[in-house]
Amino acid sequence: MPETGPPDFAALRQRAQRLADDLRFAQEELTGGSTTGHAAGGLVTAAVRADGLLVELRIDPAVIDPEDPQGLAELVLTAAQHAHRTAVEQRAEQLGAVSEQLNGILDGIRRAGRPVLPPLPKLPRPPAVPPRPRREA
Repeated sequence: MPETGPPDFAALRQRAQRLADDLRFAQEELTGGSTTGHAAGGLVTAAVRADGLLVELRIDPAVIDPEDPQGLAELVLTAAQHAHRTAVEQRAEQLGAVSEQLNGILDGIRRAGRPVLPPLPKLPRPPAVPPRPRREA
């Protein structure tokens, strides 16, 4: 059964402030750090920022085979792709938590029995105006 009465705007404001703080923290964490991916059991390591920029690459000399440069290239790509996937998953987790908080705030408003925004009134359409007859000069 939905609650009745006016919504507790003070509580909603506090939740919205916490949401804004959490969003700011998530944004700083995503833009400030990097995630790491590995290939060949950790012999190739790549670090990628949240925007996808490769910021670090470490290659153990044991995986460098002068006869197989393509194999090394594949290891580098695998490590970079792993790092990027990890960054995407972390961003989804953090933004998912913020989204849940926002939905909680909106649910609080909805439970108060009031729409978030009042519906727009339906305005009557103006009657069609026939074109004016042309006057001959």
